[in-house]
Amino acid sequence: MTGVVGMFLLWMLSKWQKNGGPATTTQTLATTPTAAAAQANAAAQQAAANPTAANVQTAATAAQNAAAVQTAAAKKAKTATAQPSPWPQAKPTGLPPFPSGWEADTPPPAAVVTRAWQLLPVLWKKGKGSTAVETVKGRWITFQAQVHAGNKKGVTAYRVKQHGASASW
Repeated sequence: MTGVVGMFLLWMLSKWQKNGGPATTTQTLATTPTAAAAQANAAAQQAAANPTAANVQTAATAAQNAAAVQTAAAKKAKTATAQPSPWPQAKPTGLPPFPSGWEADTPPPAAVVTRAWQLLPVLWKKGKGSTAVETVKGRWITFQAQVHAGNKKGVTAYRVKQHGASASW
């Protein structure tokens, strides 16, 4: 008798999933505010066109992710405005030419992210491609105004290229 009940439950579960039960695949969530909002919008449209439980759940998850990503970006911006700006720094001789002697600072440390947020309005006043070279936590960083995903104004951080074990800057 237990085998019959188990088979019945498996059959019901398969029918439920075919008719809109929870999806068995996982969705990769976006990490930027623009991409997360686009993903949430697409999921909401899919759920509106085909309102299965799986589509509604996917739309809800995408909306929650978009809100969380936007909140995190707003928190970074607020933290950056609360941090004091560093004193003007004299650029030492011997730094390599930009961009050939520099590489993207990925993943950027929190101090670099904070300074990039602070420099966002400063660099964009000068326009796309403008740069600032500063030392952050003992490392020389070049910040450059660039257009990021979703046609958003952003700042990209570059560090001196690492040749071998470590650089002298």
